[in-house]
Amino acid sequence: MGHHCHANFCNTPCRPEHLMCPKHWAMVPGAAKTAVCSHYRPGQCQDGQPSQEWFDAAHLAIAHVAKQEGKPMSKRQRQLLEPRP
Repeated sequence: MGHHCHANFCNTPCRPEHLMCPKHWAMVPGAAKTAVCSHYRPGQCQDGQPSQEWFDAAHLAIAHVAKQEGKPMSKRQRQLLEPRP
């Protein structure tokens, strides 16, 4: 399988339709999981064109896991975790 978990520094194989392996997905808060799932479009893995909303939701989910694990985050991931006024 060529697809892997998108949690920072995780190489666990998983299905292309899954953002993360079960261990890391369990660490994602419910609202972030809902956002990832609601913005997922069937076929986006095949055509490589997920929406910007899906990318934002995915990066937020990845950021939540990175924060819990004390792993480095991208600038975008840090921005998504910052509280909004």
